[in-house]
Amino acid sequence: MGSRAGEYGMMRIDTTKGFELGNIQIKESIERKRRQKLPPNPLYVNLSGMSTEERQRLINIKNKRGRSLVNVFNTNLIRLNRQGILWNLTFDQWLNLWRRSGKLNRMGCLKGEYRLVRIDLTKGFELGNVRILDSASSMLPDSLSTHRLYGISVRAYRQARELVNRDGKRLLIIYNLRRHYWRGKGVRWTLTFTEWLKAWNKSFKTDLIGVDRHYTLAWIIPNKGFVRGNVRVAKLIDVHRQPSDEYCQATYGMTQSQYLKVKYLVNRKDARSTLVKIYSEARYRYQKNGVGWALTFPQWLKIWKKSGHIRRMGGLTGQYLLKMIDAKKGFKPGNVHIVQINRSSVIKKRTAAKRSKDKKRRG
Repeated sequence: MGSRAGEYGMMRIDTTKGFELGNIQIKESIERKRRQKLPPNPLYVNLSGMSTEERQRLINIKNKRGRSLVNVFNTNLIRLNRQGILWNLTFDQWLNLWRRSGKLNRMGCLKGEYRLVRIDLTKGFELGNVRILDSASSMLPDSLSTHRLYGISVRAYRQARELVNRDGKRLLIIYNLRRHYWRGKGVRWTLTFTEWLKAWNKSFKTDLIGVDRHYTLAWIIPNKGFVRGNVRVAKLIDVHRQPSDEYCQATYGMTQSQYLKVKYLVNRKDARSTLVKIYSEARYRYQKNGVGWALTFPQWLKIWKKSGHIRRMGGLTGQYLLKMIDAKKGFKPGNVHIVQINRSSVIKKRTAAKRSKDKKRRG
């Protein structure tokens, strides 16, 4: 057992899954495999065994960059042979395919260039199973790989690869990096690209993906990992802060699991504070002034949702505010209602505040 030459180690059969029964095998060290020499391909063009005239003729066949096409053919053959992909094309067959396509001078893997690809990925490079495509199209994966990697079809993948963040970085690349990072730490990740993007869209912070490091995708219940319904976008500083169940019951009137589900709820897209924070500030402000507060967060949220004005919550003219019906009883169920703020009430409030301030100064 070990990682040196001649030793053996435990490896996964399917790299997308973890080390579990049915997905492990004992194999020789990777180091030993790299040192093994692969058998040479008989189709390799050996220039040293040719006559001078034949060698010179083949060397003079060059592409637009001035590189000999024999060297290009041999390089591709060696690379695919190392990857274990079958190659059954001779140099003449390969050259005729490029000449018939009319793309010989545009051979390459850059944008606007063309490359030789397989039609059926389960077979090798042979006549009847190859075609010449532009580099952008040829790099699209097949339906099996897109479903395994991203949980989406090839058509959806073509649309998703155009999505970028504010800095122009592709969202697919960011998704892959986060998924590999957490799976490497042994954390369960079953989110598809669509579910991952939907979680960001729900938080109204899609433009901050991969840009603002203060926000990240976190789980709600740690034991479950990154699965559908257990993720939320959170501030990085708050990810590891989880209050106890007793604190949640005493402060918000709900359990810890209920608190974690509603912790990052907002009432509108441009909201600067969460609903939990608005509730906490209102409760603290009234209790500090000696006003009774017996509303739990679920009761407070239910009142706002029932009124239909939760998106217009605020203290400005035209917005809505939670007020008491009977000021002596305080904030408790059955003694509160939602009231719209008009300009006259705002002026009266400011005037009263100014008068009380003047009295304090005089006194």
